[in-house]
Parts: sequence; C-alpha cells; structure tokens
Amino acid sequence: MIKKCPDCRHVYKLPDKYKKIQRRDRLPKNLHRCGWAECSNCEKEVDMTERKCFIQRLPKRHDAPRFNKVPLDKVNGRPFYLTKDPTKVQVPKDPPLQVYADFEAVTDEEGKQTPILVCFETDESDETVVCEGPNCTGL
Repeated sequence: MIKKCPDCRHVYKLPDKYKKIQRRDRLPKNLHRCGWAECSNCEKEVDMTERKCFIQRLPKRHDAPRFNKVPLDKVNGRPFYLTKDPTKVQVPKDPPLQVYADFEAVTDEEGKQTPILVCFETDESDETVVCEGPNCTGL
C-alpha cells in the first residue's frame, strides 16, 4: 500500500505487514517522519534538513593496500619494511593527488553537455590551469 503524507506530501510505501489495513483503520504514527530519509552516504535514517554526513571511509578490509613493493634502490629515504623477496621492500603509499576542478558547459538540443571551460588546481601547486574552447577536455 502506498501513502502520501498530508503535511509534506511525501509518497512512501507501507511495509508488507500493513497490507491488510483498510482505509478506515488508523495507521501507526511512526511509519513516516517528515524530512527524514535514508542518507546515501552513511546509510542511516537521518533528518535530511540537518544532516552533516559526508562520504564515509571504506572499511579497511575493502580498502586498497597501504603499501607498495619497490626495489631497494627506489626507497629514497622513506621508511620501509622488509619483505620475503630480498630485492624488494614495502614503502607507504603516497597520498592521492587532490585535484579541484570547475567546468562550464553548453547544452545542445538533445541535452548533451559539452565543456567549454575547465579550470583546475592541485594540492601540489597553487597554479590554476585554464583550458578554453570546445576541445578543452581533449576529447
């Protein structure tokens, strides 16, 4: 059964255990709370008007390895751990390069967007790179 909240006009589906309820029967009050939904980031039921959830870290078992195996001569003064292979050691992975970008695009009649301006910076430099024109993304 599908219901509509009279206050916020949100449409929601009733759980299967309430399928036998008739229209004249009163529904339990706690089936819907205005402004509350499941957060796509933390996957918890939260008040969407006040949520402060951001992308969550992966659990360690799903995360990529934190070390790279490199030849002993490529350590370059970094801390390292010995491995079973005497010619290679494990070094901590470098943090990922953060890139901050902004795109401006035009939209054609079919709804396809074509970038015409791309600006970006990285953590490694304060220089802003600007690419303009219909071929600014190199596509």
